Amino acid sequence: MKSYSPNVDEILLRALTSAFLGMLGIFAITYVMRGIGLSVNDDYVFIVTALYNIIPTWHIVRAVKMLGKNPWLYGGISIIGIPFSLLVSSTLMIPRDFQFITKILGDRKK
Repeated sequence: MKSYSPNVDEILLRALTSAFLGMLGIFAITYVMRGIGLSVNDDYVFIVTALYNIIPTWHIVRAVKMLGKNPWLYGGISIIGIPFSLLVSSTLMIPRDFQFITKILGDRKK
């Protein structure tokens, strides 16, 4: 039986989806906890968010390695926080999904 390995687009979609769901989940949990009347310590929210951000960063690093780019650069930017993971994954997906943008901007390889 052949082993399945996802392509770059699937991995970037996983990174984007996990970062977006993580951000929505953190907002929802803190909203519900404050609605119930529990106090939410911002330090714990930051720690949970930072630990969860490892998942989208791992997906981004896998995709960047497959694209042949510098994984330390993209992984270092995305490990800063979930919004940066969303930024990096969407930056990597835009030229792959919308080729007309690269045609408008022109080929920068010289």
